[in-house]
Amino acid sequence: MQRNEELDRLRAVAIAMVMFRHSDALTLHQFPILDLFMQNTMFNLGVILFFSISGYVISATLIPEIDTGEDIRATFLRFWIRRITRISPMAVLWAGIPLACCVWFNSSGAFGSIEKNIPAAVASIFNYFNFYTITPHGDIYGVFWSLSLEEQFYLAFPFLLVAVKTSRSRLILLATIWPILLALPSWLGAVIPLFPIGLGVMIYIAEKEAWLPKLRIGMPYGVALACFLIIALPLAPAYVPRVVHEFIPVMPIVAASLVYLAIQRQQYILPFSAWRIPLRWIGTRSYGLYLIHYPIFLLAIEIGQRFPLANTTTWRSVIALLLTAILAEICFRFFETPIRNWGRSLSAQVASEKTPTTSPASSKAA
Repeated sequence: MQRNEELDRLRAVAIAMVMFRHSDALTLHQFPILDLFMQNTMFNLGVILFFSISGYVISATLIPEIDTGEDIRATFLRFWIRRITRISPMAVLWAGIPLACCVWFNSSGAFGSIEKNIPAAVASIFNYFNFYTITPHGDIYGVFWSLSLEEQFYLAFPFLLVAVKTSRSRLILLATIWPILLALPSWLGAVIPLFPIGLGVMIYIAEKEAWLPKLRIGMPYGVALACFLIIALPLAPAYVPRVVHEFIPVMPIVAASLVYLAIQRQQYILPFSAWRIPLRWIGTRSYGLYLIHYPIFLLAIEIGQRFPLANTTTWRSVIALLLTAILAEICFRFFETPIRNWGRSLSAQVASEKTPTTSPASSKAA
């Protein structure tokens, strides 16, 4: 799958939303207006956008491999190798670093207690944190609930594709699941929010079979529509009547609509020239930014506690953003990318050993 720069821009939007939502840790509630704004918006819904993107991209990688009818075991193994080497090393690293800070760099108490954080770290590393959130836990691992869900999706999705073999059947199955998900108890619906991932999968299937119409509108109208949806994603929950949310998954539909606009490849998603390079940088490093930002926000609080001159909202914010950007770049260049390339190489070896007729290049699409 050729990399889609507009999906990277959506990743940048998603991580910007999540980081803004968590920025209240830096202000320490010193600005009542900002607190009121946070209470009436849901910037944490950037995660929903990540889910829709993931559903589409993983489908575009895996479904063609499954549908070739080659050795299923080798296909599964290649896919899981790529996913594990992409997700797990960074997750383990950034589950461990907050634990170290909790023990040795925690005079402010920002990193919580070791008693609460150890089971939370274990749940994060072993990918059941989205279920662990049912019980009290340390906030420093909150970002791992979505990663746990994605890892569970990666484990189960190949089996679903093998069990349901035709595109039409897959679409029908996914389309009938959402009323069931909406009927789940509210606590379980929050723990297993599969619908936005499913929408991303449905978009790919419909696109693959040419069932999804191309959007034929001029670029200015497409850009305006994308900007409207981006603004609506965090703001609409406060203004759409609750009764609507009970029956229509509004926010996942908004997120999936942005993915639909991005796959048109018509430069509908924030095509402004001055934004392209920053958005590409943020989008390609969004995974690292997602894992790194909150522990570093807490680290900035700890630094402010130890150095009174830095204990202002401005300095905490500057320190947090700079350290997050620097560490994200370091991790991307020297940790994420080498391990991901090794995973792709290992996946290609599985391809050559198990299915000699398969081109190794095809396994690098993910």
